[in-house]
Amino acid sequence: DVSTRAFVYGSGYSLNELTPDEWRRMSDDTTIGFNTFIYQDWVRVDFHLVRGWGVGADPGTLRKLVNGFGSQIASNPRYSDTVFVCQDDHTALFAHGLLGYRGLPRRARIFPYYTNRISQLPSGTMSDGLVHAMGTLCDAVNFASCMGFTEIVLVGVDLYDSRYFWI
Repeated sequence: DVSTRAFVYGSGYSLNELTPDEWRRMSDDTTIGFNTFIYQDWVRVDFHLVRGWGVGADPGTLRKLVNGFGSQIASNPRYSDTVFVCQDDHTALFAHGLLGYRGLPRRARIFPYYTNRISQLPSGTMSDGLVHAMGTLCDAVNFASCMGFTEIVLVGVDLYDSRYFWI
C-alpha cells in the first residue's frame, strides 16, 4: 500500500508547537524538507530539496557554507537515508559546490533537477523541470506533485511569522 500523501516541511516557528504524536503520525508518510529544515531533529527526511543556500554570500565563502551544511547533515540521524534533490542548472552555485566539494555523506543519494523558467504553474513531470515561481517552497511542492503525491500537506510554512523554528 503506497501512500499518496507527502508532508512538505518549511522552517517556521510553528514546528515547535507540534507534539511527539503528531511527528510520529507524519512519519508514516513521505517527508520532504527544504532549506533550513536540516536543523530539525523530529522526523525522518525522505527527500531534501537543495536550492539557493547562501544566496548573496561572497563566493569565497562557498566552501565554508558547504562544510557547514554537510556537517549538519552528517550529524543528524534523521538524514541517514535521505535523497537530496539538487538544483542542477547554471544558477545552482551551492548545489554544485555541495557536490564538487563532496559536502554530503559518502553514501548520500542525489537526484538532480533543473528549473523550469518558463511557467509559473507547477510542471507535470520532472523532465519539464521544477517551477521556482515565488520561492523554494514552490520547487518542493512541484517536486511532490511530480512524484505523484495527490495530497501535499505543508507544515511549518508560516506566512504570518518570519521566525525560524531554531531561533
